[in-house]
Amino acid sequence: KQQAAARGLSAWTLKLTALAAMLIDHLAWVFLPQASWQEILAHTIGAMAMPVFTFFIAEGYAHTRSVSAYAKRLALFALLSYLPFVFFAAGIGGEAITAASFTRLNMLYTLLLALAALWVWDHVPQVELRLACVALLCLAAIPGDGAFFPVLHGRWCCYTLGGWCLINADGKGYRVGVFAGILNIVTGKFKGKLCTA
Repeated sequence: KQQAAARGLSAWTLKLTALAAMLIDHLAWVFLPQASWQEILAHTIGAMAMPVFTFFIAEGYAHTRSVSAYAKRLALFALLSYLPFVFFAAGIGGEAITAASFTRLNMLYTLLLALAALWVWDHVPQVELRLACVALLCLAAIPGDGAFFPVLHGRWCCYTLGGWCLINADGKGYRVGVFAGILNIVTGKFKGKLCTA
């Protein structure tokens, strides 16, 4: 028997698409005239990379054997890419490297905080403390690339893709998220529950 071909994009294809979008965005910073329609278009295409990378942080969180090892790998790559990120960010603005240049942090730092928010949500039982921790992670993400959006988006992806639900206090689930629904339709592979509430 032949197996039916999988519908939609594979995870690998989705990752490559996000990588291409990020590359287009980064090349626009270097090569396209500022505020031109081409630059605006390139940055619009590039903007889709962050939600996809954040989605895969949620996927990784749900499927990893060791969240701490996953976090250590993210932290290591955030550190390794920190100086290149600082020099690139300063270079695109044509500015000199100053102490202020080192206050901006890269997307891997922000994705690490998104991973932390997922862990907090699943392991801190008191709702008020859980929300306070996520709010602090959002504040810590502000100097990062993408600010606090990846932190919140990772949590959102974890509970909304492919029919996953965010469960409220009385146990009823709510399907939410236009983006999540679109990703599920396009990929056709995300079925079932990713995380527990």
